[in-house]
This record gives sequence, C-alpha cells and structure tokens, in this order.
Amino acid sequence: MEALNFGVCNKTYSVNGGAEISFNPADINFANSVYDLLQKLEERQKEKPPEDIMDIFKAAMVRDEQMRADIDAVFGSGTCEKVFGTTNVFSPSGGIPLCMHFIMAVIDEIDAASEKETKFSPAVEAYMRKYESKYGKYVKK
Repeated sequence: MEALNFGVCNKTYSVNGGAEISFNPADINFANSVYDLLQKLEERQKEKPPEDIMDIFKAAMVRDEQMRADIDAVFGSGTCEKVFGTTNVFSPSGGIPLCMHFIMAVIDEIDAASEKETKFSPAVEAYMRKYESKYGKYVKK
C-alpha cells in the first residue's frame, strides 16, 4: 500500500518548562474549541460564590473538576495533570486564574499562526495557479 502524506502542522509546546502539549494552532476547529473554552471560563468566573466557607471549598473543587474536564476535552486526556498538577486551575496568578493564563497563551499562538498562514507566499501562489489551470473548469463562477 502506498502512503499519502501531507503537512498536518501539529506543533509541540513546552509549558512552563515542564509539560509538553501538541496541537495545530492554525486548525480552525481547534481554535473554535479554545475560544469556546474561554467562554466557559468567563461564565464560571461570573458565578456567585456561596457564603459558607465549607461550601466555598466544595464549589471551588467542583469548578476545578469541570474546567479540567473541559481543558482535557480540547487538549487531550491528562493535559491538566501535566500542566497544573494538583493546583486548582482557578488559583489566581497576578489576579488572573491559572487556566486563563494557559488559554490566553494558546490563543496567542493561534493568532500568530493565523496571521502567518493567511499571507500568500510566492510558493502558495504558484501552487494555486498550477491547480487552477488543471481543475479550474470545475469551479463555478
């Protein structure tokens, strides 16, 4: 059997010098999932905390578990364990939850990849001309 190989563009990132995660920052589906994750984070930040101290701890644990599940759903099982260890993902760092720092760092990579990938290079233009001449008759105008 012959193989068909093409560039998927996954990149591996070292997170805080320890954990490694891989994703394609130019993948629009991945970007959509990350922005959905940011929206979930913002919604959870708006939730009013309970007044009883024990209920606050319970609510914090539940919120941490929910966010970890959401992050792992986007980045793969075990990501939160590698990135955050046992630290609650809503623990503040500079007044911002750790998970928001993480998500915003990923969004920075998505934005950079998007900007880079949307610029047409001479190689892309030559590639497009080649296939336009070959398959252009099939394109509705």
